Amino acid sequence: MKNTLKIVMTILSTFMVYIAANVFAGILMGVYYGGLYGEEADLAGMDTFIAENTNILLIGASLIALGIFWIAYKVQRKSISKALGIKKLKTREIPATLFTGVFFSLFLFALMSLTNIHRLFPSHGEVMEAIVPVEGNFLLIFLSVAIVVPLFEEVMHRGIIYQQLKKGFSVPMAIIFQALIFGVFHFNWLQGIYAFIGGIVLALLYEYTKSLWAPILMHMGWNATSLFIPPIYSNLVLAGVLVLSLGMLIFFLKKLKGEQKVFSRNSEAYENY
Repeated sequence: MKNTLKIVMTILSTFMVYIAANVFAGILMGVYYGGLYGEEADLAGMDTFIAENTNILLIGASLIALGIFWIAYKVQRKSISKALGIKKLKTREIPATLFTGVFFSLFLFALMSLTNIHRLFPSHGEVMEAIVPVEGNFLLIFLSVAIVVPLFEEVMHRGIIYQQLKKGFSVPMAIIFQALIFGVFHFNWLQGIYAFIGGIVLALLYEYTKSLWAPILMHMGWNATSLFIPPIYSNLVLAGVLVLSLGMLIFFLKKLKGEQKVFSRNSEAYENY
């Protein structure tokens, strides 16, 4: 019971850090807006300004939260790399994790396009438009969506939250629970559904490689690919993309799982020797 309470408190405090980081980043943007527009500044204008610069807010909040996490581990004199499982990937694992993200992104795109499930969740389009505006600065969008946000989310979810859950639950249960939390974290039904599925795959990658860099790279590949996929109107082509991407996704997951087994056997052989 005591251990469960500690796990819950750690997860809640992690979310509090995220909320506080967003509030602080919002305040900084509000101050900047006030200095930029002076006497012409008003609340409605500030809300519009922040909405038009969502990616800057995301980058700022993510970096602030990462900074707080880093300070927290330093204050407790804990090794961040050991606590979060940050270790170097084997060279051949790097492209495999990236391609897992690429094909997972293609699979989701084809699945949603064929089923038109996004039409059931109109708020999803509004969220995507705010994060990936049509006329936005692409480099800024890429930095936010494909680099900073995946790094932050993996440190928070597969690093802190998942590692805490494993202290009180079996690995399969911890994977399910962290995926549920990851889905809820997105505060949007459709995003939550595919974030739940993605959360399971990301945690599996961590278990296969024992390194947080694997889910980080997969998440980067996933998000980056979503920025480059062109519209596809042919259901036949979409079906082909769906089957191909699912097949390649399974291939790379099995490849990474196999790499871990080979590594384990080699380690055992070395120890016996």
